[in-house]
Amino acid sequence: MNLIILFLISQYVSYSNIAPYWDFYSNNRISSEACGRGYTGIASTGDLSSILINPASLSLENKTNYYSEYIFKNSVGWDNRIDFEPTQQEDDPDLYLQELHPNFFAGHAFSINDFIQIGATYRVENSCAIVRNSTYYASNYASNLKSSSFSVPVAFNYKNLLRIGIDIIYLSFYFEESSVPLEFNTIRAKFGAIYSPDEKIFLGLTYLPGTKKTTVTYYTYGTGLVFSTVFEPIVLPLEIGAGICYKLPSIPLSFSVDYNFCNTSEVENFTDRHDIHLGLEYDITDNLKLRTGAFTQIDYRSSESQEDSEMGNFTQIFTTFGLSYKIGSLKLNLSFMDSHLFSDGSIKQTYVNTGISYGF
Repeated sequence: MNLIILFLISQYVSYSNIAPYWDFYSNNRISSEACGRGYTGIASTGDLSSILINPASLSLENKTNYYSEYIFKNSVGWDNRIDFEPTQQEDDPDLYLQELHPNFFAGHAFSINDFIQIGATYRVENSCAIVRNSTYYASNYASNLKSSSFSVPVAFNYKNLLRIGIDIIYLSFYFEESSVPLEFNTIRAKFGAIYSPDEKIFLGLTYLPGTKKTTVTYYTYGTGLVFSTVFEPIVLPLEIGAGICYKLPSIPLSFSVDYNFCNTSEVENFTDRHDIHLGLEYDITDNLKLRTGAFTQIDYRSSESQEDSEMGNFTQIFTTFGLSYKIGSLKLNLSFMDSHLFSDGSIKQTYVNTGISYGF
């Protein structure tokens, strides 16, 4: 009998910043209605897609609702020497970020009674491929990042005066760089509330606690060599949002303003995120709604990291447009977000989001 001896070789890898770092591109901006109106919705109510902004927002027009959407985004040229050291001084690989399909959201929600609504969803919240395209390598090389969630949102409505919601999230995270895979699962819960003192004004709050996750990966080469990789704790930062929505009394027009905070300073070389979102929604008819808005995506790297990077500033200002059209029990959504018009940084992006909702 042959004796197989296993040698365990351990290495320690620092990927603690990998989760928040790629948000500027990997965030898929799910919720087609919110995308059209400046990605606002902390103080608004809507169909199942609204729970991505605030779990208290779930307000079904019918007894039950099925919803799905798909997201498209452009590729972005990218080369950041602080993260990828070139192997050849005179032959640096071209780097770019591209969409990692599939990017979608699907779910079902229903009303238990006038007080409680509940649902189940699956969505790909963050995803991207980091691609090296170089004649130096025999073939192209890609690092893939994907963060997907199965969630159960529950919303409570007390006489349209106070809404409280929770979205219980089972998160699956995957990242692979240089053939070293990083993957883990964890449970998070997002909380939300909306207070409406009258029919025209709505005030909203959201809270997503931060967490850290330490993972160990084992993999075998041949028959006798086992590697283990211990990853530095991955940081999923705390997030807080506050918003206000005002509906004009004389015309079917609403204004929304949201503020979003993310505690990314918990990660080395990052600062906290502070972003403002503005949105408008106008009911042309009972079946047609038009939306527009704008929002910021401020570069959250430290000033030292920006100086060390050849890419410069990542700050973007997005303009958004969208519409919804109802055909019987069907509602079709289309939204467009683009940062080319007002952004002067090195990153500019375009998102197209399509959604379909069916209620009865």
